[in-house]
Amino acid sequence: MRFEDLSQAERAEIRKYGVTVQGMREAVESSLQYRIGSPKLLALGMINDAQVMIAQAMDSDNRYHVIEDQRQLLNRACWVLSNFVENQV
Repeated sequence: MRFEDLSQAERAEIRKYGVTVQGMREAVESSLQYRIGSPKLLALGMINDAQVMIAQAMDSDNRYHVIEDQRQLLNRACWVLSNFVENQV
């Protein structure tokens, strides 16, 4: 589906997370089912990935793009923590 065909809400989700909430939910549930044992570990992995990206950004000429990717990744980690970990407690 093209970006132009998405609803305003879906466009906002993509700007915030880099993916729609529905797409993120499906990816998280698939990851939890097949690869990762808990939402907490998934979120910690995302945060670790963002830390690696920050280190790489220091040597990048395209810092804005890398920073935007980090922001979206951290937003996804927060979403996982608030939507999956909180519900397990």
